[in-house]
Amino acid sequence: MLHLLRVLFRYIQQLLSWSRSNLKKLWGDVGKRKRSSHEFDSSPYVAELQYKDRDLDFRMPLTKAEAVVYNEAKQAYENIKNSVTDSRTHDHWLARKYLSLHDYFSREIERHAQKRKSDTIAAEKTIYFCEAQIEYAPVAVRAFADDPMTEALPAHLGYETLYTIRAEQGEYGEAKHIALTAWKQGWEGDWQAKAERMDQSMSMRQAYTNQGKKG
Repeated sequence: MLHLLRVLFRYIQQLLSWSRSNLKKLWGDVGKRKRSSHEFDSSPYVAELQYKDRDLDFRMPLTKAEAVVYNEAKQAYENIKNSVTDSRTHDHWLARKYLSLHDYFSREIERHAQKRKSDTIAAEKTIYFCEAQIEYAPVAVRAFADDPMTEALPAHLGYETLYTIRAEQGEYGEAKHIALTAWKQGWEGDWQAKAERMDQSMSMRQAYTNQGKKG
């Protein structure tokens, strides 16, 4: 009996070792995610999105909520692919599969941004989802471009909201960088003018600082 228990124990150890090894192969190294963890976010990453298209090799770990959104969109695409023969419809729903996360981040930004000035947690969540949507932007750009029913990139709520927040915080250099990045990627908006406004704000602050030193 004791021998049998020892054999069973070794078998369980081997099984657990195999599971950890194969999970690592399946999901990759999720520790490289750019998004910072906040105390309010207790959801662990459960999957990793992998997107490869020409010169873009993108990986992003997903929380349970994000994985559910993506899997539902993936299933919707599979249903369309198996029931509709039109290639344009296929391409549209394939794009929507990837844009499901972009839209999810927009909804979360809108939900929390309404209370960000009066609620510290809401402010942190707003920044969190802005950063997530910005991190995901390269995939969204490709998806919009591949969608035959989309003519141009729309506005990007993550860039717009985080630009506003950084400008309000006096982080003019960071706000300028956000504007220039959004402009370079081609998102709708007067990004060049926004970047120029941050240059003006930085110049005014420097002039005020210099005047204070002279006085």
